[in-house]
Amino acid sequence: MRQEQINKNSNHKGIIGPKADNAFARIAAPELRTRVLLAHLADKVQKGANLLLGEPLSYLYANAWRHNIPGAKTLEHLGMPRTIAAHIIGKTNLVVNIDPRTLVQFTMHPPGTVRKPAKSAFIWNGDWDLYRIDLRNDYAIKLIRDLDKHRNDLTKTDKYKELIQRIQSGKPFKSHQEGVFLNTPERVIEYLKVYLYFLDNMAANGYEYSRAKDHPGVAISRDGRLLKTKRGAHRLAMAQHLGMTSIPVEVRYVHKIWWNKITNEALDKTQTIESLRAAIQQAVPETEPGPLSP
Repeated sequence: MRQEQINKNSNHKGIIGPKADNAFARIAAPELRTRVLLAHLADKVQKGANLLLGEPLSYLYANAWRHNIPGAKTLEHLGMPRTIAAHIIGKTNLVVNIDPRTLVQFTMHPPGTVRKPAKSAFIWNGDWDLYRIDLRNDYAIKLIRDLDKHRNDLTKTDKYKELIQRIQSGKPFKSHQEGVFLNTPERVIEYLKVYLYFLDNMAANGYEYSRAKDHPGVAISRDGRLLKTKRGAHRLAMAQHLGMTSIPVEVRYVHKIWWNKITNEALDKTQTIESLRAAIQQAVPETEPGPLSP
């Protein structure tokens, strides 16, 4: 019965996941088709709910905050959902152009952190901005350097060896968000070739704004400095490796101390919004390790 199911799956063409670039289409795994279709369904439901309910509510709450309607201040204490912050500040105003090689500190929660902010929140409290990892020795830049160095024989890369070891241990890499299942050496090679294609495409065409589903993510520390977040790590590493001089990054969340400092110095909501926009655009990357960094 199991063999029949495998044969049945193999007769279908694989499809890429909802988070995948079209370049993954040629290695999309038929075995994951059902799970990928479910991922697409969940993604459409989430987007539909956001369009019909989330966006209108975010717009109403943003207006309530602008006009100091009683209870609106509670939004800040609760962390303010990112969708509301985008309405208040303006989504385009959350995007900053920087020299990618200056963004070298990655923010993480200190080990042992029990209570973490909600991922959907824009205003974060805690010591996450004090615990930093140096991106110049991070896995993403190592991967890109390794791919470029061994582009003529990808079996020599550390990533290939890692993925092959997962196959041998019976736990091959698979992702229904990308639609890939790396259960053979041939699929591993093709997977690595996709990232090499991304690198070569960026080298030839620069950073393509229209292609990216979003921009690499950053956060603003209590001192008003930019720190890298998880989103877009590979794109940043490619831009750094290629020596690009400018790429867009998007502010995903800010420290509560920084937020309070900017907003408390303003006289009214109009000035508050303008101060937030100006402070975001003036923020520069943090270059030093934090007091809690390993």
